[in-house]
Amino acid sequence: MSKTLRAGLAWGTPVKPDQLLTHLAAYKRTLPALQAIRLAHRFGTGPQVHITKLPVEMLLLIEDFVIEAQRQRWDPYIESELDCFESKCEPRHHWVEEDDLWDYAGPLTQCQPCEEEVTKGSYSHKNCDTRCTKDTAEPCETCSDGGMGAENCERNCHAKWEDSVNRVAQESEYNYECHEERKGSWLARINKTEFLPYEKMLKQHFGLEAYLASTVVDGNNEGRWPKHKSHRYHDSSELKTTLCYLTLPKRLAPEGVFHAEEAYGDIPDSPDAAQAIEVEIHSLSITDEQRRRFQRALKTLGLEVYLHPSQAHAYTVTPDLSLEEDSSEESGSRNSKDAAGGQWPRLLLLVKSS
Repeated sequence: MSKTLRAGLAWGTPVKPDQLLTHLAAYKRTLPALQAIRLAHRFGTGPQVHITKLPVEMLLLIEDFVIEAQRQRWDPYIESELDCFESKCEPRHHWVEEDDLWDYAGPLTQCQPCEEEVTKGSYSHKNCDTRCTKDTAEPCETCSDGGMGAENCERNCHAKWEDSVNRVAQESEYNYECHEERKGSWLARINKTEFLPYEKMLKQHFGLEAYLASTVVDGNNEGRWPKHKSHRYHDSSELKTTLCYLTLPKRLAPEGVFHAEEAYGDIPDSPDAAQAIEVEIHSLSITDEQRRRFQRALKTLGLEVYLHPSQAHAYTVTPDLSLEEDSSEESGSRNSKDAAGGQWPRLLLLVKSS
């Protein structure tokens, strides 16, 4: 068994990986049209070439419209692939046609209010007799976590039916095969070879790079991992996600490969792995021009700042010149609240192991 470890410093801004992939794909499709618009605006000639008279602000609005039209061509698979990778999928989601499962799930029984709603063509379940309310002594897990609502309740009539269908789907071998295939498809999207064209485009058009790294639950900080009602269908060891940051071009430390000693018996052996790297002082500063790169990329690509809850650490890594630890509750609370908010980009220590 071996472990590969790399680390480095970079200024970065967190974004959703699936949003980055789909919006980069949309931007790539619009590049020929954008280049044509820009050339016509700058070099167009003739009495009918009115685009040359438009101010730059109007030209940018036209470009935004062209890009937004391409974003509507949503990849039908990327969302389900990431859901499977993050264990946010339900077994029934692996079937294109859920009708195949209905006969095995048994008849759908509903309370009177739900039957009346369905007859009217509504599926709100807001009047369901079985859903949790504010007076329920022990609400379901979803409602107890603050998701109280007719649609989300796990005890409404429709939720019970979905649970029955999921139980049937989970016992199928196809469920496992489809789930694993989608997880593999997601990893293929973000591997170095597949992502390389987008990496080049990011650097060429925005002067940025993308840091993509998969991670699992931190055993010492499990409470930071976001809960999801579909986790019940998966083992806790399957919970993982892909972290995604837009960064200034970075230089990671040389890749180190650490080999474990031979394992004994059934006890898995994990190698000790560590590196100490020298920090380039100039990487600690960022110019206004570099900050504008992030602003332009977020605006042009239509990206939102998104910090995965597992990365909202209570304390940042800072030099402790006084050798005195600030362990006050006020300091910890303040850092925890500010972790996901505030101004980006920020200086990040990026570590990737495999």
